[in-house]
Amino acid sequence: MLHDRRMSLSFVAVIFAWLLGISGAWADADHCAVCRKPLEGKFYMWEDRVEHQRVAVCAKCTALPICYVCGVPTGDDRTRLPDGRVLCARDRETVVLDEDKALDICREVKELMDRQFSRFISIPDSNVVVSVIDRVNLMELFKTPGNDLSCPNALGYTERKTNNLQTTYHIHLLSGLPESSLKAT
Repeated sequence: MLHDRRMSLSFVAVIFAWLLGISGAWADADHCAVCRKPLEGKFYMWEDRVEHQRVAVCAKCTALPICYVCGVPTGDDRTRLPDGRVLCARDRETVVLDEDKALDICREVKELMDRQFSRFISIPDSNVVVSVIDRVNLMELFKTPGNDLSCPNALGYTERKTNNLQTTYHIHLLSGLPESSLKAT
């Protein structure tokens, strides 16, 4: 009986903590997700693609540039990449902006793929060139004569070149991607 009483008390404590968490989330819905000021008058709901939740944004903040990663307007503490993309302060901390770090991640992914698929294929080392480029240069790679349409969501581009019976693979990756997206690409 004492055991049952402890179980019910711990269950009540868990429910109480859960309710406190919900009330905190409701209180946060009264403030703009960008400027953190109380919402007054018109406000808009935006989908945060990183947190996978809807956030309230005041009318004034909707005029700010949109973060490339999360899709929510950025605050005053934002970073503009050379190709025009904008990152909010939160997402700036999660993206890979250093080319050397991006190339290290590519080497890690290659090693993981080598281990995973070693029974079936061998992934070459010598004839692969990996580069990290901005959106402007990535979109230029997709342009072909007579075809001026391109995908705005391209994260990378692979091209195979043959010269004197030597095949080389050029892998171009978009700069400023979150580490998980860079690994997946």
